[in-house]
Amino acid sequence: MDAIALSDSEPVPLNRRQRRALVAAGYYQERNGLSHERLTVPSFKLLKSLLTEYGNTLSDGHESALMALVGLMTKMAQGELRGRWAFGLPTGMGKTTAIIAWVATLVACRLDHVSVAVACSKVEALCQMKRDMIACGVDPKRIGLIHSYANASEPSTVGEDRQIMLVTHARVRDGDKLAEFSHHTGKPRDLMLYDESLVTTDSIGLAVRDLKGCVGYLASKFEDSEPHQAPLAYLRACLSTIKDKLTDLTGGADVPEGQEAIIDLPVLTYAQREAFKVTLGKAQVVMSGVNLLDIASEPIRVINTGNGGVVSYTVAVPRELENILVLDASHPVRKLIHLDRSIRDAERDQDNIKRIAPLASLKQFDRVTIHQMFAGGGRSTMATDFGKPEKDRKVTREIVEVVKRIPLTEAVLIFAYKDRDGVKYQRTLQEDLARSGIDTKATVTVKGEQRDRISVLTWGNETSLNTYSYCQHVILAGIVQRSQVDLASAYLGQTGDLSGGIARKVISDLIATECAHVAYQAASRGNSRETESGYAKKMDLWLIHRDATIRHELSKVMPGAVWTTWEPEHGTVTRGAITAVAARIVDYLGTLPPEATRVSTKAIKKATGLVDVPKMTFTRALTAVTKSVAWTVDGRSLIRS
Repeated sequence: MDAIALSDSEPVPLNRRQRRALVAAGYYQERNGLSHERLTVPSFKLLKSLLTEYGNTLSDGHESALMALVGLMTKMAQGELRGRWAFGLPTGMGKTTAIIAWVATLVACRLDHVSVAVACSKVEALCQMKRDMIACGVDPKRIGLIHSYANASEPSTVGEDRQIMLVTHARVRDGDKLAEFSHHTGKPRDLMLYDESLVTTDSIGLAVRDLKGCVGYLASKFEDSEPHQAPLAYLRACLSTIKDKLTDLTGGADVPEGQEAIIDLPVLTYAQREAFKVTLGKAQVVMSGVNLLDIASEPIRVINTGNGGVVSYTVAVPRELENILVLDASHPVRKLIHLDRSIRDAERDQDNIKRIAPLASLKQFDRVTIHQMFAGGGRSTMATDFGKPEKDRKVTREIVEVVKRIPLTEAVLIFAYKDRDGVKYQRTLQEDLARSGIDTKATVTVKGEQRDRISVLTWGNETSLNTYSYCQHVILAGIVQRSQVDLASAYLGQTGDLSGGIARKVISDLIATECAHVAYQAASRGNSRETESGYAKKMDLWLIHRDATIRHELSKVMPGAVWTTWEPEHGTVTRGAITAVAARIVDYLGTLPPEATRVSTKAIKKATGLVDVPKMTFTRALTAVTKSVAWTVDGRSLIRS
């Protein structure tokens, strides 16, 4: 696109509707040389032009939300609004493009005194953002890009102070590197734009059973290794301290909830810690011990959650970064983020944004079908299955059956776990697909270019990437699930209180919403990220997850999606009778018209073929159903909530 050229003195003409909207929102104020008439409106026009050029069709609500977004950027850069704010616009609706358009307009207006930092999770996403800004007329010399990747597509400019600074999330969280981007010409930057969720603390949760496993491994593997004796003795002492505290509190029984304790581990110097870490190495089996060394000098809390563990946290995002706009599509569903009171919800607390509509509802997913297999999708379950001989692997066989039914002109994106403990997920999937007769090297034509038909990514790549949006099918070979101990530590970190109470129900909710968050982000790499007149493009999402509550959580960010049960053909499902019955009930309720507000349990049993199911099994299944869909039990009926 040609560079934009805006006069420094002549405002862009507004139509009556735009002027009225800006006045109502209080957007005619000018501070620090910035005005909404001068910056917000032209940046919105550029944003709309870019999104249209990319093939998007914007609804009225979509346009209003984007105008509010760039207006919020201006408002915060002005200093009229300060703090940390979250803007929960769905994926694929132009948040990243809004950053590019707003920055390009800022530079075109020659507002040289206004400085901005932009943070993304991936280096290549930042490289692409830099190229997109340049394409919109931004002088490359104004853009700083800081990274340490030798093979990145754009070089790092570390050490150079530039008006626009692009950095990774990891660098934002590294307090030692704050000075590289936090100031411009000696003054704090006016605004940081943070793409995706902002978790302001680093937390570590270690299960006692993993620490025992680490100590046992070291004791047997390095029994005769002199260098290993000192770190082994230290870890044994730590484990003894932790177990003694558990015993003191319970008299040998499990720790009652609310009786967890903060402890101090045996003293360890910095030099000893670093030497011990080098000796232990980086094998997965010893990582719990290595992580314990990292937090040994911090206050540590013993907790009951997850059969016992220890947790600790540190503030990761420096408090000096106080003016941050977080562009987070997962905000409506991710309860972990809501625990941080330093981040306010713009949709809830900004009147002009509140009036638009719930932001998540601006994109409907009626054209998206989600197929859920009710089976274990955690790492341990997948590791067991993928580690079997080819003839006994069931997950890959189910995925093969799905891919075989997909037309050769449609592309497939598969997510799997990263390789660990000898299990090679990507390679196993690709080899099993090829052995079944599927051409894993085939391509499809996308806008005149040839693209891979079958792509396999690992978890960790479910955010930022938009290069797979041509894929009409996304398959999740399991869903990354955080442990109870891990989320207990994250909870304490986000609330900022190491000694605070931890209810089991809270941790259970966090597990469910974190699963929904990663599933939504992974799904959004595919065709559903594209938006047409307020609707996600047609796509099929296939996921393996035992818990039906993910349907309720995903409905918050994927409203209108059609759910169906993915019935296995090779006996993959390890679900119990209750889960199986619940799945059939949920599928049946999904077929009822909106005007059907009440249905008897007798009718449900007859329609689903569950007449002979034991009464207790059916009752428990109904309870599970009400946790995942908007229906509640009323006597011998279900009523729509």
